[in-house]
Amino acid sequence: MCGGTIINNKYVLTAAHCLVNKASEVFQVRLGEWNTKEDPDCVDTLRTDCADPVKNISVESIIVHEYYHARTKNNDIGLLKLADNITYSDYIRPICLASRNSASLSPGLKLVVSGWGMVENGTNSNLKLKTDVPLVHNKKCKEVAERNNFGQAWIGLNQMCAGGEEGKDACRGDSGGPLMRSYTNPNDGIVQWYQEGIVSWGMMCGNNPAVYTNVRKYRSWILSQLE
Repeated sequence: MCGGTIINNKYVLTAAHCLVNKASEVFQVRLGEWNTKEDPDCVDTLRTDCADPVKNISVESIIVHEYYHARTKNNDIGLLKLADNITYSDYIRPICLASRNSASLSPGLKLVVSGWGMVENGTNSNLKLKTDVPLVHNKKCKEVAERNNFGQAWIGLNQMCAGGEEGKDACRGDSGGPLMRSYTNPNDGIVQWYQEGIVSWGMMCGNNPAVYTNVRKYRSWILSQLE
């Protein structure tokens, strides 16, 4: 139904619209997934090179931003508190959150979005896919939205846009998933991923920029919700 990201061993970050009016449906999260049609996931037909089995953990409570607005998708952010602690592994790791004072992002910067959402043939992918999408200035994004008959699209400071390249986009089913950037430590070469956005809504998949919740704006809110 939706994606999410592990931010510590008890909480998953996702979009509010994935949770509102769907509380009875969101009862567990699946960790360590890649191919939804196989378990474990293997890279060879002999199934000798395989990942750990996926882990399903029940949801203890659902937290939706108190000022989420369904029409504008402002404050489209939520958390899932899990019933059990997450055990990290080679296949299950937390993502870092960008802070307010992190280096600013410039339009054109390539970010990465991933998920199991709808692809070209109209079905959801059984494989976790990823693609790079360029950051787009909010003003330009709003102009594109209005030009494509999305009315007076509300794209505010709590949101960010990325995409606009043909065939490269998030789509239905990717909601709640991450818009990410990577950072390579020059001292040890270790790559760490940071979450910049949450998939919120889009305009005709694969043709125009998509709109994401700007995670930097919500770092304090996220921390205030953690027990």
